[in-house]
Amino acid sequence: MSWRGPLLPEARTAYGAELATLSRAPEPERGEEAYTLAVWAESSCSGARTLSRVTVGTASSALAADRADRILDAYLASSDCRAVKVLGKVWK
Repeated sequence: MSWRGPLLPEARTAYGAELATLSRAPEPERGEEAYTLAVWAESSCSGARTLSRVTVGTASSALAADRADRILDAYLASSDCRAVKVLGKVWK
C-alpha cells in the first residue's frame, strides 16, 4: 500500500499511530504460531514523496522479515521508486 500527494499527511499520522501503539509490544517469541510484520518505507516514486507499507504474515519470524523486505524491494523497484528509506518494522 502506498500513499502520496494529499493523502501523505494522513498516512504519516497512521504510521505514527501504528508505531506508537505496536512498537511497545515485544517481538514475537519462539514457539508462537503466527507472525505478522508491517514494514514502512519512504521513497520518491515518479518524482513524488511516497510512504509505503507492506504487511506479511507467516509461521516463522525470520521468514516474515525476509519476505517483507523482498516484497517491499520488488514493489518499489517495479514502481520506479528511488531514495528508499525504511522508517520502521512493527511486529503484530
